[in-house]
Amino acid sequence: MMHSLLTRLWIIGPGSSSYSEELGETTCGLGNCEHTAPNCLDGVPQLCNPLLGAAMEICDQVDNDCDGIIDEELGTTTCGDGLCEHTVKNCVDGAPNPCEPLEGASPEECDDIDNDCDGLIDEDFDDTDSDGTADCLDTDDDGDGVLDEDDNCPKVSNDEQLDLDNDKLGNVCDPDADGDQVADDIDNCLLLANEDQANYDQDNFGDDCDDDDDNDGDPDEDDCAPQNETVAHGLDDTCYDGLDNDCSGAVDDDSSCLLKSCKEILAAHPNTEDGKYNIDPDGDGGAGFFAAYCDMATDSGGWTIVYASTGADSNVGMTSNSEKAGDPLSFAHHNLNRARKMALSAISTQSLFVRSTGPWLRASHALFDQNLSGNSHQHFAATLTANSGASAAGWLGYATFNIAGGGDYNVSVQSGKACSNTMVNGVDHHSSNYYHLNCGCEKMYLYCYSGQNHDGDAGYDVNTALGSWSVTSGCNSSEGGHMKFYAAMR
Repeated sequence: MMHSLLTRLWIIGPGSSSYSEELGETTCGLGNCEHTAPNCLDGVPQLCNPLLGAAMEICDQVDNDCDGIIDEELGTTTCGDGLCEHTVKNCVDGAPNPCEPLEGASPEECDDIDNDCDGLIDEDFDDTDSDGTADCLDTDDDGDGVLDEDDNCPKVSNDEQLDLDNDKLGNVCDPDADGDQVADDIDNCLLLANEDQANYDQDNFGDDCDDDDDNDGDPDEDDCAPQNETVAHGLDDTCYDGLDNDCSGAVDDDSSCLLKSCKEILAAHPNTEDGKYNIDPDGDGGAGFFAAYCDMATDSGGWTIVYASTGADSNVGMTSNSEKAGDPLSFAHHNLNRARKMALSAISTQSLFVRSTGPWLRASHALFDQNLSGNSHQHFAATLTANSGASAAGWLGYATFNIAGGGDYNVSVQSGKACSNTMVNGVDHHSSNYYHLNCGCEKMYLYCYSGQNHDGDAGYDVNTALGSWSVTSGCNSSEGGHMKFYAAMR
């Protein structure tokens, strides 16, 4: 065999190449690299290179890298979020195979899955507490530590679970938290029922929840008139407006407001109404100023009230020095001390007796004089006039002693005789127990008699009529059950 090959060997001269066909050729390589090469070229043995023509593998259904595998190692691509996440080969059947990120996408559902493959889970659903779990899956939507099934405001955090009106809706989510039928967005007291929405000062808070109803700077709990902006601690008195402007406990107690009597007040301020006002009858005298009740209406007004009796037992008498603070304008028991009565008597020329039933009797003299402070009894001639217009001459009188059973004050007819068959200056002085009480209470437009018990209290009645000033009881000696009235001067 060798001999045969050798005998076929070509001799190639310069400038030419030759090979021996007898030495054959070799085929090698795969894919693009498959080729055939002579085993001997120009007298040089040749090797067939199996990778001759090899290139980087590409997606073309050709074995570009000559490894016998087509389109291998071109890898895979993973794409998509949520349900769409998947992996595909980069090359399929010699063609590029792109990864579609939305493959498998569907409308978002509340299932803790990214159904629409946008990288977000349940993003189309509310997440009240922003805890990453949609309300449709969250057992505590507002994150207040109270499970939704027990929470009176599942969508609004309220761990205290306050429910003012007990309607099972917590205050923070109830459109009417206080249950007053007024919606919270217009309610001027959100947490206090106030259906009438009263708001004196027209601010943002109703009176029921406003700590300063009249907006005068004085809290309601301190303000003596919470709904009057002209009355507050720190204000100056407005003289004779009938108000305690500075909340001192007395009307017009500022020195600039002091006048001597209710008569002077009414003259200076004609529109002044009934009420309690500070007066100073003797100016710089010893009595000093004090709060007095004024009748500004009866018989043209200007009356300073010094005494009032309820008609009940244990009321002190008109000449008593014991002060009583009831409101005489309401016929509560009232009495000024003797010094104040004397100070008023010194500047007064008239007296008035007003019954709770309406009739009144006027006298043209003060109730007392300057002798009231000691053991004394006095008589004053006066003209008496009833509210009906009936008029007569008569007597006023008082006693500060011998009055255990009554008789401390009288208003009597001018002349005549009582059952004792004697009477001087309107009284008969028939008993040391009731010095200014006539026998049988006779001839008296006003008498004082509480004789059942000689205990120094007083009851007053009318024995003798003068026009509308009618009789109340002929001679009532009982303890209580007497006429209700007040006495005043101007």
